[in-house]
Amino acid sequence: MTIIKIDGEIGWTTTARDVQWELSRANGDITVEISSPGGSVFQGIEIFNALKKYDKGEVTVVITSLAASIASYIALAGDVIKANDNAVYMIHNASVFAWGDHNELRKKADIVAGLSKIISKKYVSATGKKESEIFKMMDDETFFYGEEMMEAGFVDELVETEDEKDEEGAKALASEAFKSCFKETNQRYKDEDFQEAAALLEDETKETEDPMPSKEGVNIEDEEKVKNSSKVNAINARLNLKERTNG
Repeated sequence: MTIIKIDGEIGWTTTARDVQWELSRANGDITVEISSPGGSVFQGIEIFNALKKYDKGEVTVVITSLAASIASYIALAGDVIKANDNAVYMIHNASVFAWGDHNELRKKADIVAGLSKIISKKYVSATGKKESEIFKMMDDETFFYGEEMMEAGFVDELVETEDEKDEEGAKALASEAFKSCFKETNQRYKDEDFQEAAALLEDETKETEDPMPSKEGVNIEDEEKVKNSSKVNAINARLNLKERTNG
């Protein structure tokens, strides 16, 4: 069985290209071991998509010590998701350092809020929790230890370890690792990263719009109503992002 390790900072220690190369060489079932405090949102989403597209066998994800930030999103790409019983899982809103005038900051805030919404959808589908509950967890920057991951619905199975359990210490170490990663990651962001984010949001909006029916059998008046409906959906999506940012 192929074992793929995703550790350190996503986008630097482990890149999407690294994972894609490993997947191209794999055959049959694979195990993805995750020990990461997070990193680049864009690279993380690319890794998630690559794992979801793998069709040569079952994907089992094992959280060996820490899956924080975008690494927690990557973990949900598994067909089966396991975690060591002394591991930590953390979710939060997408975050970046930003600068510029009020117009530029508002634009970037909308993009970051949009990324959080993309990520939250997977948390909702994985756990079955309400969107409002997941948003609250992300707002609060929530850490889960051991059994808490199972209870929240983020993992399917816990792997028993012989390590003495120290929930408080594990969460403290996880928090420090995340803070260090956050600082390093955001110092590396460039304007091009926001352009990638904007493209992701545009694709997401297209997927959520009502599909246009065939023109065959549709009169002009009905066709115009469908077009207007799609425009309204797109506008509402943007307004929802702004509400989340201001909230």
